[in-house]
Amino acid sequence: MVISGHFHLPLLETTEDKTLLSLGDWLTHFTYGEWRDGAFSLKSYQDSGA
Repeated sequence: MVISGHFHLPLLETTEDKTLLSLGDWLTHFTYGEWRDGAFSLKSYQDSGA
């Protein structure tokens, strides 16, 4: 698993045994990562109605 916070583009790629999560640019994409039930997801504050 690799988590990057300075890549500027939100990205979540998962293969059978590897995960790459780029948190994106907070000022443009409003994205963040979430770990829940053993898996990562890429979320956006815009999606949550905030």
